[in-house]
Amino acid sequence: MIKNCLYMYKKIWGYSKLRIILIFVVAFFAALNTCTDLLFFKFMIEGISEHRSYQYILVLIAIRLGILLLMQCVDNISNTVIFPFCDLKIKKGFSIELYKKVKDIDLIGFDNAKFYDKYSRAFNETEYRATGMLQTLSYVVSVTVQIIVVVITLAYINPVAILISIFGALVTAWANVVNTKAVYNYDLKKTKLFRGFEYIKRVFYIPEYSKDIRMTHLDQVMYKKFDRLTSDNRQVVKECAPKIAAVAISGSWAFNFLSVGVTSAFMVYKVYQGVLGIGDFVTAVYAVNNLSNNLLQFSNIIPQFSEHALFINNYLEVLNYQTQIQSEKDAEEISPFGKKEIELKNVSFHYPNVDCNAINSVSLHIRAGEKIAIVGENGAGKSTLIKLIMRLYEPDTGELCLDKTPYNQITKNSIAEVFSVVQQDFQHYALSIKENITLVGHRGQKEHTDDEAVWDAIRRVGLFEKIDSLPKGIDTQVTKEFDEEGLNFSGGQLQRLAIARMIYQNSGVMIMDEPSSSLDPISEAKIFDLIYELAKDKTLILVSHRLSGVKDMDRILYMEEG
Repeated sequence: MIKNCLYMYKKIWGYSKLRIILIFVVAFFAALNTCTDLLFFKFMIEGISEHRSYQYILVLIAIRLGILLLMQCVDNISNTVIFPFCDLKIKKGFSIELYKKVKDIDLIGFDNAKFYDKYSRAFNETEYRATGMLQTLSYVVSVTVQIIVVVITLAYINPVAILISIFGALVTAWANVVNTKAVYNYDLKKTKLFRGFEYIKRVFYIPEYSKDIRMTHLDQVMYKKFDRLTSDNRQVVKECAPKIAAVAISGSWAFNFLSVGVTSAFMVYKVYQGVLGIGDFVTAVYAVNNLSNNLLQFSNIIPQFSEHALFINNYLEVLNYQTQIQSEKDAEEISPFGKKEIELKNVSFHYPNVDCNAINSVSLHIRAGEKIAIVGENGAGKSTLIKLIMRLYEPDTGELCLDKTPYNQITKNSIAEVFSVVQQDFQHYALSIKENITLVGHRGQKEHTDDEAVWDAIRRVGLFEKIDSLPKGIDTQVTKEFDEEGLNFSGGQLQRLAIARMIYQNSGVMIMDEPSSSLDPISEAKIFDLIYELAKDKTLILVSHRLSGVKDMDRILYMEEG
């Protein structure tokens, strides 16, 4: 627990030192306010009962009011002006670190439901976990300082009250510690259910599903799924919530009985004995109440740290994920240009928790510059084979080579840059047209975005007139999600945009998975003519169900059962 929390605070300190420093500054003023608050009642009552001058009373009020106003200024400026800026900086730091890690996580990791649950929790917690830890630290510092002030005050008046209050707080702390693991397990069980609820929400929210909702019974299916998830959620609540509530109530009762009831009765008894004066009694009662509340907060802080530590495990497990796709330490960089030779030697692969292989002992030699097509029924293993060739998966057995060099002797980035890909489930993003095309990078000499190359790619896929007529041209947003002047492309136009992205990338191996699935026959013929033209000095791998498009390939490979 301590190691995890210290790790996070060290990271937070690196992102914003000011945020942590101000916690101690605010705590100092809070302690000063508590101290004057306690002494104010004592001196006021004693001053009135002893008939001190009116000026004396006014001075006390002025001191109390001045410190109160100063504390409120510090507190408000920190919480409403400075902390939000610091928190944004911290949130950005943690989020970017997590986003960068995503690229290093193997696809096989996302096929593992247990890991994906932790991955989901890590992403969900990035939004608030660091801020939550800062709030906990703020409570620790503030409460600790205030407890010290109150304990010193009570020690002067009557130390026994301190012991009673502490004992009550320890009982509550025990109850909270007991509950922490139960609450964590409760949240753990709800994670998968909430992912289901989020998926349903996406279906009703994302435009891609809007046609199916209106033309099919998708909505009814989702209602039933929502009912099942709700029923499962009720069962989780029924199993976990009563125990959590019972322990919490027991701890709260014990705390209030000891810290409020017993302590107050004891102080009144001391007044009757003549040990305490009225001023000391009022101060003591107020101090006991303050100490009780602070001890209660402190007892809640311990399980908060425990909770933080448990959830930090998810974050660290994602950050420390060790990829299965490893390259040798002295792995070489290769050029992404030119025709490439690809060879698979007795390659097999299976997905997690699946008994049968998706790819069975496949050996394949694709010559440099060769144009091959891969055909077969759905589920035959075509897409998995392509992912192995792109090194998105690591084979269980066998070896893959690029220009006779084994994959593990080539850097991962080099292999990625060799392939220009149009996936069957190609994605477009709520970014500009230019950003959608150039996100792959340009395999030319220029490091910056090459607008001329963007327009050339657009022209070659037949979208020039459409995009050139737009007021913002290639800076037009794809979709209207964040810009009313954005453009919703048709399925065929989006497929052309994906091919334009591949043209812009200009790598040595072209991989196309169903490149004409959203095109009409005339557009399909034009696209295939373009593909063959683009692939003149490249190696081409084409996956297709339409045999008309692959008749001119050098070889047609048929896949069945991997």
